[in-house]
Amino acid sequence: MHGSKSSYLELIKEMAGLDPPLFVFGGIAEDALLDHQLSRPHSDIDVMVVRDELNERLGQCEALGFDGFEVFYEPIRDRPLVLGGHSGSLNLELGILDKDGAGPYFTVTDSAGELYRIKLPSDLFAYPATMIEDTPIHTLSPLALYQIRAGLDTAKTFGGLRPKDIAPQRRLRSVFLADRPHAALGPEIEGPVLSTTAPS
Repeated sequence: MHGSKSSYLELIKEMAGLDPPLFVFGGIAEDALLDHQLSRPHSDIDVMVVRDELNERLGQCEALGFDGFEVFYEPIRDRPLVLGGHSGSLNLELGILDKDGAGPYFTVTDSAGELYRIKLPSDLFAYPATMIEDTPIHTLSPLALYQIRAGLDTAKTFGGLRPKDIAPQRRLRSVFLADRPHAALGPEIEGPVLSTTAPS
């Protein structure tokens, strides 16, 4: 089910007014950074949160009208990576990051079921808001967006990049990351790791 462009923009505006705001990633973030508009149909909004703040963030989402969040992906028992909720025709997915002394990361399974940690840059929540039709949208940094897709593609967690993801990935690199050598663009991936190594 797809929400209308205007309804998603209204939701984005409400997210920007939260304290702290919710940070968007995935296709809508790519549209914002690359085109400054919602240039493709979207079935949901992807939002990234830190696990330690999950209860607070769920409360924010409930205040926006979203409830009944379900676990969409849980590579480690009782530590979901993706939660999904809806409000009418609008769908919201929460990606959940962990942090340790080395910085932020998320844990996924590869095609063989082994667990891997994909580490993300420390600036992922530091990128300035982008305007879409006078609406501020807080996105993850371009490097973080690129590395999330690259990490999932390397692990083949969801079968690799979809055709609709390939062009935005290339554009993120050419527009924002052209000064970085290709070898420095991919995320640091650690694994396979045991589930017991995840923080309690």
